[in-house]
Amino acid sequence: MTTTIGLLLIDPQNDFVRADGALSVPGAEALRPVWAQLLSAARRVDMAIVGSADAHAPDDSEFTVYGFPSHCVAGTLGAAYVAEAELAGPLLGFDAAIPSDARELVIAKQSFDVWDSPLTERLLADYQTKGIDAWAVAGVATDYCVKAAVLGLRARNYPVYLLTDAIEGVTQAGAAAALAQMADAGATLTSTTELLSGLTQPA
Repeated sequence: MTTTIGLLLIDPQNDFVRADGALSVPGAEALRPVWAQLLSAARRVDMAIVGSADAHAPDDSEFTVYGFPSHCVAGTLGAAYVAEAELAGPLLGFDAAIPSDARELVIAKQSFDVWDSPLTERLLADYQTKGIDAWAVAGVATDYCVKAAVLGLRARNYPVYLLTDAIEGVTQAGAAAALAQMADAGATLTSTTELLSGLTQPA
């Protein structure tokens, strides 16, 4: 790989990852050491790291519209990142100013699609002006939030490297269908080891 890549880490939050979480993704607990290793390696090469995080109101309409149980309510333990995936930067709302020098930050969102936040478009465009022109993607859930993030990136012509050993789906069938859809959209399915062996450091 010769392009400069950033890391997009989707929703590694307690309510999704922990087995006792309000909307636990089966098997997500096993990703915790994978994310820790990925972040450690990414930091060694000074990758830009962008996380996303659900930050719902207690009565968020998503809970009724999609039939999801209450989860990731802003300010609760369930909304916090698991320890292995914690990022150093700030949690940024829809209208937040983009920090000029942050290498790690988190986009707050109120639906499963990170592109519903206008900050996502602005932030990735800003990173592109700094030479970060492709994104590796990890996180949960493959068949919801990860899929939405990847398809949004591909719709905007960003190269995407989907780290298949660093994602997990709600159902096996849903994850398989999502992987096929993302591959059809042009995402490259790869592993953390393969990605990290070919990284180009940002200037």
